[in-house]
Amino acid sequence: MLRLTENEKLIADFMGWEIDYRNPYTQYSPSHPFKWVPLMKIAEKIESFKYMDGSVKYNVRIERCTVEIIDSLSSTVFIGVDAEWLGFGADSKDIAVYKAVVEFIKWYNELK
Repeated sequence: MLRLTENEKLIADFMGWEIDYRNPYTQYSPSHPFKWVPLMKIAEKIESFKYMDGSVKYNVRIERCTVEIIDSLSSTVFIGVDAEWLGFGADSKDIAVYKAVVEFIKWYNELK
């Protein structure tokens, strides 16, 4: 049986995704062979949150192996991850996105 990590469960709950434990491709982690599709869906959901006036609440900025999740009104960076600085190398954009969305979800869940 497939065992999901705590972060993968966190992501699945945040996204409302059903987990098929018989299918290994339901994992949402940097080791997932089709990792960009679910990671970009998560980033899109984060960017879909709106303020009362309908303006975008959060922007996800991805540049090289650095990801920032920013409050669009105040330009405050809530989450900032630089995978190269963490020692994963310059080609680790997927790891940076994964770490940033997990940190955002943890922060967001604490607000609820």
